Amino acid sequence: MKAGASHRSLPTASDAELSDSEDFDADGDPDVLMRKRKRKSSMFPLSEDMSLALILKKNNKKVIEAMLESEDRKDKRHKEEMEMEEKKLEFEREKFRSTLQLGAGYIGALNSIGDGVKQLGAALTASSHT
Repeated sequence: MKAGASHRSLPTASDAELSDSEDFDADGDPDVLMRKRKRKSSMFPLSEDMSLALILKKNNKKVIEAMLESEDRKDKRHKEEMEMEEKKLEFEREKFRSTLQLGAGYIGALNSIGDGVKQLGAALTASSHT
C-alpha cells in the first residue's frame, strides 16, 4: 500500500483500483495505469451494469403502474360511492316530496270536511228557523 493511502479508514473505488499490486509496477505512469483500469473494467462489463439498470427501470415501471392502478381503483370506488350518495339523496328528495303531497292531501281533505260541516251547520240552522 502507498504511504498516503494508509491513513484512510475505508477505501474508495479509486483507492481499491490503485491499491492492486499491478498498479505499483507502473511507477505512476498514467498510460499504464489507464490500460490496467480498462482491463479491470472489462472484467465487469457495462452490460451487467446496464442489465441491472434495466431491471431497476422495469421494477420502477411496475411499481409506478401498480400505484397508478391503485389510484384508479380508489378513484373508481370514490366515484361509485358518490353515485350511491347521489341516489340516496335523490331517494330522500322523492320521499320528502311524497310526504309533502300526502300532507297537502290531508290538509285538502280536512278543509273539505270543514266546508261540509259548515254547510251542514248552515243547513241545520236554516231548517231550525223555519
